[in-house]
Formats: sequence, C-alpha cells, structure tokens
Amino acid sequence: MALKGAETDIAHEADQLIEANLLHICSKLSVFIHETARAFIHQICRESIHANR
Repeated sequence: MALKGAETDIAHEADQLIEANLLHICSKLSVFIHETARAFIHQICRESIHANR
C-alpha cells in the first residue's frame, strides 16, 4: 500500500513538473510571437514610409 502511495506522489510531482514546463514554454512562445509580430509591423511601417518618399 505504501508503494502505491509513493507511485501516486511521484506521478503527481511529474504532472506538476510537466505543467510548469508547459507554462514556461507557453510564456516563452508568447513573447517570441509578440516580438516577431512587433518586428514585422515595424518593418512594414518602414517599408511604407520609404515607398511614400
């Protein structure tokens, strides 16, 4: 019975670690997407300004 409890604890800790890692990855991905979109928009604006000269 104690072994089953230990297995449950390990599985729970693993689930928490996976969830924390996924949240970290999602956060990093969100920042990457935001920065990429921002750079793209700035590039479009620069090209538009140069095209209108």
